[in-house]
Amino acid sequence: MNNPRKILSKEDIDILESNKVNVPDKELNDKEWDNFIVQIAINLKQEESERIIDILDDSTK
Repeated sequence: MNNPRKILSKEDIDILESNKVNVPDKELNDKEWDNFIVQIAINLKQEESERIIDILDDSTK
C-alpha cells in the first residue's frame, strides 16, 4: 500500500497541502514515492517532515 492518502491522517494531508506538497491519491511507484518524500523534506520544517516521513516509512514495512 503506497497511497499516501490512505496512510496519512486528514490533518497531515492538510499540513502537506498548505506547504505546497501535492498528496497524490494513487499507488506510487518507487520513484514517485522517493520524489514525494523529497518534497516533504524540502517544504516542511524538519520536525514536521521527520514525523510525517516516519509515518510513511512505518507503513511500508
